Formats: sequence, structure tokens, C-alpha cells
Amino acid sequence: MRKLSMNLLSSTFRHYLSIIVAGCLLFTSIVVQAEQLLKTDAFNIHYNAFNSSMLSPDIAKQYGIQRSSSVGVINISVLNNDDNAVTALIEGHAKNAISQLSELKFKKITEGTAIYYLATFNFADKEELTFNLYIVPNGETKNTKLSFLQQFFVE
Repeated sequence: MRKLSMNLLSSTFRHYLSIIVAGCLLFTSIVVQAEQLLKTDAFNIHYNAFNSSMLSPDIAKQYGIQRSSSVGVINISVLNNDDNAVTALIEGHAKNAISQLSELKFKKITEGTAIYYLATFNFADKEELTFNLYIVPNGETKNTKLSFLQQFFVE
């Protein structure tokens, strides 16, 4: 019966369910946060940034991420209009209040049908960082710029 009910779920719901499961594997605690989403004509780009100390030691080791109260992780996922994950080229940087840039080097992670990209960065306590990302989904020639500001705290 369980297998039958999963077959009845829409592909969109199954994709979001896989993202939720992947997120549960990544995080040791649940953080309630508003959805961060950039919609374009052809794609939905989901993004978030968080303190790497939220990762369990095993998960951090699995993905090669340093756990530290002053290291952050940015997570990007690109979906097409059919809500299927797509690969993308992602480049960008984080900029602090005195315009120091930190280049972000993204690593592609694939788990089932979910594809997401992770990069790490350093920050100081109460520091606000502006993220400027350029995303080119597979098959596209034009990049999409994603910019957002977020404050981080050393725990």
C-alpha cells in the first residue's frame, strides 16, 4: 500500500520530498526559514545559506565540509518548469561590508533525482554578506544573476 501511494504522488511532490529528505540528512536541527526562491521564465532557483556547525560531523565529513562556527555553507538547487532538477554552472562570490570578496567554489551533489550545489565561505560574528551568483542551467546560454544579503553569527 505504501508503494502504491508513493506512485500516486506527483513528480513535483516527489522532488520536493527528496529535497526535504536530503535536507534532513544534512541538518542536525530543524530551522524554520522562509523559502528563498528566484523564479525565471524557465527555472526556479532555490537557495539558502547557513552555519556549517549545523551539520553533523558525519555529514560534514561525507561532503568534505569543515564544521566551524565561522564557516558558512551556501546551497543552490535549480529546477525546470516541470520541477525536475537540472545541472547548472554556478559561479559567484560573497562580499562583506568593506567589499572584501570571497570566491565561492561550488561542488555538485546528486542524491536520487535531487541535484544541488554546495560552497563554503568564512565569516565574522554578526557579519552581513552579499552573495552575487551567476547561474547557467544546462542547455542555456544566458546566465541568471542571483543576489541576496544575509547576516551570520558565530555560535
